[in-house]
Amino acid sequence: MYNQLTNTRDTYLFVAIHRGPYLSIEPIEEALLPSKVLYLADGVSKSIRESHGLPYLTLDAITRSWGSLETFLSSGNIKAIVRGSSEEDDMFNVENLASAAATNVGLPVFVIEDYPGNYWKPLAHRVDGLFVEPQQDLDVHLVRGLDPEVVYPMGNPRYSKLLSVDVNQFRTGIRETLGLSKNQPVFLWAGQPDNKNSYMTLDRVLANFRPNAPDVVLLFRSHPRDEYYLSGIYQTLLDKVDVRTIDVSDYEDPIQLYCGVDLVVTQFSSAAIEASYLGIPAVFVLFEDLGKQHLELAKGYGLPPWCHGGSSFLIESEEQIASIMEEGLFDKISRERVLNNFDRFFNPNKDVANQISGCIKTIINSEHISRR
Repeated sequence: MYNQLTNTRDTYLFVAIHRGPYLSIEPIEEALLPSKVLYLADGVSKSIRESHGLPYLTLDAITRSWGSLETFLSSGNIKAIVRGSSEEDDMFNVENLASAAATNVGLPVFVIEDYPGNYWKPLAHRVDGLFVEPQQDLDVHLVRGLDPEVVYPMGNPRYSKLLSVDVNQFRTGIRETLGLSKNQPVFLWAGQPDNKNSYMTLDRVLANFRPNAPDVVLLFRSHPRDEYYLSGIYQTLLDKVDVRTIDVSDYEDPIQLYCGVDLVVTQFSSAAIEASYLGIPAVFVLFEDLGKQHLELAKGYGLPPWCHGGSSFLIESEEQIASIMEEGLFDKISRERVLNNFDRFFNPNKDVANQISGCIKTIINSEHISRR
């Protein structure tokens, strides 16, 4: 918990629930110096703060001490809200509650979108800046009624930090930890929280992929909110495959895992983008009756922008599974082409956090700031 909450000046309140949204806003803290940052955390974000011995606030603690979030925001010296965009059906999650409270007391609200299409603005909520990927189709937000003047296609700060990672060092370490040889072909499955869809997608991939190399290894990583995995149903699926499988769902640092593999395979996880920033190509597996349906309903599109421009491998039918998996694992020319396309499409930028913080400061200091 924080002490002397009201004795700070020029303070921002950062709010997040899930891992991706937390990692998306956290890099901006340093960029906002010398301003102070307080964290209002829930879910995985709270767990991350706890595991690193970092202070945080909870909604319950604020309510006990201040009576309401509105009272806290208006009694302290909070300058603005910087919040994530966790994929949550509950309109009363802490991110949305912070937006509502800030709107009620007249504080600016800035949203760092963790995943294209994740942010759905409630009609009455204020938003002074929504920061999205440069390649994102902005129509996704415009058709939801968002003012185009508050949408800033600057990128996601969580990826910028990956450009400084020593991939080779992590690759050697994680392979030794997992008992893998230096050049053994390894791919990682990054699961999703859509339960049956994710399970069925992996089932189809494994049923149709029989690698030519006998020593291929699958690292299986479930999503922490995948109820199918929590029920134990995946074990039967993994037991029947021909390739050696290692369950790395409990491994603390996913970035190290990505460094240790040759290919990341997923429906639509941002793990594939993290891996691509590290120089590890990705395969998106999006069937019409599985992943695409989920994306259409939850995000407003069938294919993520990351699948465009040849910046990833893409499987859309069972007939493509065997050939594209082989290509992604073993075809050096195809792998290099995908990574080069990714770099051209995304134009990785180490300075995203500073650019976003500069934009936030400019908006706050503007005389024309108004309720959005």
